[in-house]
Amino acid sequence: MKPEESELLAYIVQTIGGGLVEANRAFGSMRNVKSQVLVFDRIQRVWHGCDWQPTDEEAQKDLESRKFSDIRREIAQLWKAINALRKGRQRKRKQNAENTESEPKLEQEPEDAKESSEPSLADEFEKLLSDLKAS
Repeated sequence: MKPEESELLAYIVQTIGGGLVEANRAFGSMRNVKSQVLVFDRIQRVWHGCDWQPTDEEAQKDLESRKFSDIRREIAQLWKAINALRKGRQRKRKQNAENTESEPKLEQEPEDAKESSEPSLADEFEKLLSDLKAS
């Protein structure tokens, strides 16, 4: 469909009082999955506002299934970030262990003091979760 023929873009142009380019840019940001301003109904192939719920039971299941898939994808990304943090911490510990073996031993801090300066895995997970909620 050509942008000039779109009823939705015409409505956006009329509402914001700009041109077709600005309307297209506004539409692009509103349909972004993360903004959740507009939702596309795949069954009827139309755009709806974010509060829209399908009346058809099959379409409702499809919408819930997509939301569930999105949540699973976000959880997978969180686990990937957690595992990357774990691997990074393991590498640091291994490097520190290798460095301490090769260097002459000076006064060493107790290991409890070293670990307390590093954020715990639970703290890192909470930070990732709050960042995800904020975005």
